[in-house]
Amino acid sequence: MRDRIARIGGRSRGSPLHSRPPESPGATLTNETQRPKTASPARGILVGGLLAGLFDITYAIVWNSFRGRTPLWTLQSVASGWLGSSAFERGIASGLLGLASHFTIATGAAVTYWAAARKLGLLRRHSVPAGLAFGVLVYLFMNFVVLPLSAFPFELHFPVATLARGFVSHALLVGLPIALASRRFGGLAPSSASTEPILVRPGR
Repeated sequence: MRDRIARIGGRSRGSPLHSRPPESPGATLTNETQRPKTASPARGILVGGLLAGLFDITYAIVWNSFRGRTPLWTLQSVASGWLGSSAFERGIASGLLGLASHFTIATGAAVTYWAAARKLGLLRRHSVPAGLAFGVLVYLFMNFVVLPLSAFPFELHFPVATLARGFVSHALLVGLPIALASRRFGGLAPSSASTEPILVRPGR
């Protein structure tokens, strides 16, 4: 009888069950790089585009209000890239066109960042500086490529103060929200993060 018990005990000690570390009651295994259940490319792009568009247009409306311009005028100024000076004569219709154009551009910027970050691990590992730099690039592209090629009716001037304000506002209000939304909601977890499961014990 004792020999039988010894044989059973030997098999038990050598079984896979005893090769696992002891777990306290209530302990669970988790993964450090577990993505949010709602993460997807479309969600990351849409959230980033909506946030960047909202922050940027709010900033523009507030800034122009100190210069005596109405919110409608600000939206019409965006539409003037399509319509020229006539945008300011078309009332709410051109304002809505400007609003739609603005959010389309912001979403396009989010698509560009997400696609680049998907290929470049550096952008995923350093979302904050990458987002800030991306915002500056968006400002340069819009003001030195898009606007000169559009029907925008105003002459463009870029003194140092204007450039500095544009760089800071686009870095903080456009690039950064896009980068953080792409990482948080777009499934772009840092590639260098550990993928080992971690034992989580209650009370620690």
